[in-house]
Amino acid sequence: MTDIHTRDIARLMSGMLWLGRRLRRERPEESVPLTMIGIMGTLYRFGPMPAARLAAHELLQPQSLTRTIAALEQRRYIARQPNPADRREIILSLTPHGLRALSADMEKRREWLADAMTHALTQEERNRLLACEDIFAKLAWYEKNDPSRTEQPL
Repeated sequence: MTDIHTRDIARLMSGMLWLGRRLRRERPEESVPLTMIGIMGTLYRFGPMPAARLAAHELLQPQSLTRTIAALEQRRYIARQPNPADRREIILSLTPHGLRALSADMEKRREWLADAMTHALTQEERNRLLACEDIFAKLAWYEKNDPSRTEQPL
């Protein structure tokens, strides 16, 4: 049993869900779909990788990515190249066009969040919130069947 009260968990979840909704609302109208943004963001943060590794980062089955990868490639946001070490494996990478689309999508949300933090929070609250980034990541990657796994797979 846990010492965390259900009401506290509900309040925390509510706050995170509302913030997530608000950040999605702040996206530019002409934005790329969020599933594509997630994939592009992963390729930006971790660099080129095979589809199976990308699926692990996105917590998806490789088959689930097939259409999205094809759509990203069609829009010229990603490129496929054979792995020089194993030519049977295809490596996916973010293109300069994809980086511009990702940056445009993220910039508007960054601006809103910075403005909201500046005007709605005290300096102490901003510091506390910024100190939680690693805690949010640990929660996001926790697996009940592998409690030691608290980091995004590489």
